[in-house]
Amino acid sequence: MSIGAQGDAFFSPPYVAGRLTPFVQGNLFDIAGIRLFLQAGKGYGEINGAMYGGGLDFRPRGSRVGVRSSVQTYLTPIWWSGEKRRQSSVTLGVIWR
Repeated sequence: MSIGAQGDAFFSPPYVAGRLTPFVQGNLFDIAGIRLFLQAGKGYGEINGAMYGGGLDFRPRGSRVGVRSSVQTYLTPIWWSGEKRRQSSVTLGVIWR
């Protein structure tokens, strides 16, 4: 079990926005430097709301640097109707300890 936070920035000139998401992560297993995980959290800012997702980390044994890939979905309310919609994203990033 892990806790963390991530920040996102959105650019579409001249529009700029962002989001901060604290989350809890359940690490399913870690075999030969590959770790599968599930996440749940709450986003604040642009496209806010409940977040859930999962993915994998790859970090070679003995290395502090690795690669993370994940799929996340935000369940966000539409401001004019109150209806909730899903906004999914795929991320690829560098991780370190």
